[in-house]
Amino acid sequence: MDSARLAKFSASVAVLLAVGCGDRPVQGPLAPDFNLEVTPQELVLCEGAVAVVKVQLTVTTEGAVGWFEIRAEDGAAEDLQIEGETNGNNLTRGSVYEFEFHVSKGGATFPAGFNFVAEVSPPEVAGTYPADPITKKAPVTVRASTQCLAEDLIVFSNKPGPGVDTEIWVMDASGAGAAQLTDNTREDWDPAWSPDRSKIAFVSNSQGSGVNLDLMLMDFDGTVAGTPAPLTNFAGSALSARDPAWSPVPGERRVAAAVGANGFFEELWIFDLDQPGSDPVKIDAGTPREIEHLSWSPDGTKIAFCNFGVVYVVPADGSTAPTALPMGPGFPSDWALDWGPMGFVLHRYTFNGQFRLVTAGDDGGNVAMVTTGGTHQSDITPSWSPMSDRIVFVRQENEMSPPRLRIVDPDGSNDVEIPNQPDGSNTEPDWGFGPLP
Repeated sequence: MDSARLAKFSASVAVLLAVGCGDRPVQGPLAPDFNLEVTPQELVLCEGAVAVVKVQLTVTTEGAVGWFEIRAEDGAAEDLQIEGETNGNNLTRGSVYEFEFHVSKGGATFPAGFNFVAEVSPPEVAGTYPADPITKKAPVTVRASTQCLAEDLIVFSNKPGPGVDTEIWVMDASGAGAAQLTDNTREDWDPAWSPDRSKIAFVSNSQGSGVNLDLMLMDFDGTVAGTPAPLTNFAGSALSARDPAWSPVPGERRVAAAVGANGFFEELWIFDLDQPGSDPVKIDAGTPREIEHLSWSPDGTKIAFCNFGVVYVVPADGSTAPTALPMGPGFPSDWALDWGPMGFVLHRYTFNGQFRLVTAGDDGGNVAMVTTGGTHQSDITPSWSPMSDRIVFVRQENEMSPPRLRIVDPDGSNDVEIPNQPDGSNTEPDWGFGPLP
């Protein structure tokens, strides 16, 4: 008999002894019933990657709560690292409670699966014997990815000097293996990895004009880039696109971008590559109309973007209008962001006219400064590493120095420049996140 059952048995015996053999003991209050759901129900895990699992508890009946707990069991204890165990003593009928867990590999092998277990126990009331707790399980299967690329592969834009075209490059975070991926007579910049690292989306003045900016797609097999192909063709119109961002959901091939006319980027367009020829989903950003720096939520249900220095979040299906997300205390001017399993990393315009990196929770709270520096220094366009334990970003020491790629820990430590970068201005890095399917 385990300790919990032994304690319950002892309490029941005590009640029987207290009321005497001739009396019928009274049962204490019942715990409320509930439904338990988990999203996603299958995890595709790569070595070193962090997956986000959301557990939803919906209370369906009245009841009294002495204690409730949500925990992971059955295969998770030794082989997975799961952060976010939740407990408490307050549940209300009709309410929905959502809890977030971060899952990564913690042992030598990946388990086939595990269960999230929710247990709700009624309170102990003097003179009664306690009712049974209600326990429910929600299974999660685990599939190990067999196509994991090095997490340290970073794609970025490089402009060697004035009058020279900007091109797409890739290199390891250690500074090894720098390689140019595009080489043409147009400007190519703002690259973004697909979830499986097999494609790169980027912006290009592919029509040879500064008026129209199109989205391009390029295959990448780990060493060699394919020939870029247009995702949009805005020639002859006033439209342009910028800031591509891929849905992080394994198996999906959706690309979001800011689209607008005459320099006003007022809509989010979401392209589904698995439905060629279909119209993109279009989401109006409202006013003001200056969408930039898109990033999907880790579960692929929402998109965050900056609009004139304010962070907005909108459902990826466009079902509701964008809502402003307060980013805690400080000057409300955020101009670039990346949304990863550990929350947001942003570059923020400070009171003294500098750009600095900050981190924030999914709800905009817990804002913390990451970088500090000199009077003329600017730190911009951050991107999380796949494990969300490091950040790649661009630093310009002053107006005369070229922008260079650096890596820093989220607490501001280990702030170092990546060695062996190509000459010139290196900007708009993307580290990506998540495993390959």
